[in-house]
Amino acid sequence: MLRHVVMFQFKEEAGGRTKAENVAITKAMLEALPQKIDWIRASTVAVNAPDADGKNYDLILISDFDSMEDYLRYKVH
Repeated sequence: MLRHVVMFQFKEEAGGRTKAENVAITKAMLEALPQKIDWIRASTVAVNAPDADGKNYDLILISDFDSMEDYLRYKVH
């Protein structure tokens, strides 16, 4: 098994939306990936608590794959 972890920090405003709006949009998009990409074995998307330390990352994606080959196929998405 291979675990891939990605942590994101968002600008306070981007694309005419607030950080909270962009985090919510990104979270929804990332949560939809396992339905679109069969070789994702498991996936978790977590959002930092609103009143947590501002130095923390805003969103984290943790994805599990059965093999490096599956991860490499996912990587091109």
